[in-house]
Amino acid sequence: MPEQSWWRRNRLSLLALPVLLALVVGGNAIRLDDYWWNTDLRRASDATPGKFVDYTQDFHDALGDTSRSLQVRLDGVERVDSVPQTYGDPTPIPDGLTGYRVDLSFRADPDQSLRGCQLALLDDNGNRYEFRSVVDDLSQDASPCLVFGKEGPQVPIFEGNTRDVPPGEERPRSWETSRIVFVPDGVRVTQVALWWEQPRYLRWTLPR
Repeated sequence: MPEQSWWRRNRLSLLALPVLLALVVGGNAIRLDDYWWNTDLRRASDATPGKFVDYTQDFHDALGDTSRSLQVRLDGVERVDSVPQTYGDPTPIPDGLTGYRVDLSFRADPDQSLRGCQLALLDDNGNRYEFRSVVDDLSQDASPCLVFGKEGPQVPIFEGNTRDVPPGEERPRSWETSRIVFVPDGVRVTQVALWWEQPRYLRWTLPR
């Protein structure tokens, strides 16, 4: 029997190759979505300063699929020279940094899980300066969205956790926060960003 050519011997494998390539590309696309697209702020919901905006987001916690719904209003962004302290006089902002106080108002049902939010200022080059509760010797409440001790329902992280409200941490239906975000001297702040799960976020463009 004459020896078959390489192409003939491997014709079935060659026919299956496009299918395998499609599966590989598809699998990599899913990983790309998980490990690249969803690890930064990419889907902005624009809002107008001084007006409440509705914001709803689906997310997944240790108990499964859920969502959060709230209203947020940016009340103002103002440059400040010091940070109020729980005890003692306000502390001056360190050299080389400029502080901007971001005032926000919120409305949400008490059963909404709102822990874990993050706040940032952006400059005209798109650089992002995120809120930090501790900078040098300065400290602020850890959450830019919630009042300390009134954070409301927990967000389960591990199996066995619940979405219950810890005793005494019930959250009202409306509240305000003021947090100071630090940027390097000379930076011109143009936008405010607020988010929970990336890639979605709320974005306010500041008047020039």
